[in-house]
Amino acid sequence: MKFWSKSIIIFSIMIAVSACSNGKNTDSENNQSESNNSTQAVNNSEEQKSQIEGAEEEFLTGVHFPDTNDFLVHKFDITYDSAANTINYDVVYSFGEIPKKYLLQGEHSYYLYLDIPQEYAKFFTSELTTPVKGETLIQGDDSYRTDRYQISIKAPLQGKLTNDIIDSIVQHPQGYSITVFEKPDYPAKRIVGVYEFIDYLPPNLK
Repeated sequence: MKFWSKSIIIFSIMIAVSACSNGKNTDSENNQSESNNSTQAVNNSEEQKSQIEGAEEEFLTGVHFPDTNDFLVHKFDITYDSAANTINYDVVYSFGEIPKKYLLQGEHSYYLYLDIPQEYAKFFTSELTTPVKGETLIQGDDSYRTDRYQISIKAPLQGKLTNDIIDSIVQHPQGYSITVFEKPDYPAKRIVGVYEFIDYLPPNLK
């Protein structure tokens, strides 16, 4: 009789411990699930907030470029125009969905300019190029990233330079920065090292 009593007691204790353990595991799983849901909700909320704030902006700002890939440069070619004595920069670029949607819906104009690398700045009339109005955007479809635009930015040189200097400028595209803006005092997006940026683009975005 004592043996059976002890067995029943031990068996009851084992059931209680097992139930307690299962309860803790369930609580842990529930907490983890709630944590994941909470994190996802925060991320969604921040993204929605960014888009809402962007829609309320009066002009193009950094709010419209929440992602690194919201403005891409795909091509950056340098040539010399001897007749005008200028260095010409042909730039091919594209916008992500958020800035493109904003520019199209509000019929906003946008502009781009380049910073000349410090080592060559002394050969130009200015360290910054004159801003050029960006190409009119196409009313997009879902494949917005396939819409690419092109501008030519001209930078006047200081007097007549030697061929060696001109060749050096043309053959060294490194160190330039490009800025996109709508209001001159409010740069919206800036890429430091345009040529280097293109070099690191994945194949599907080049």
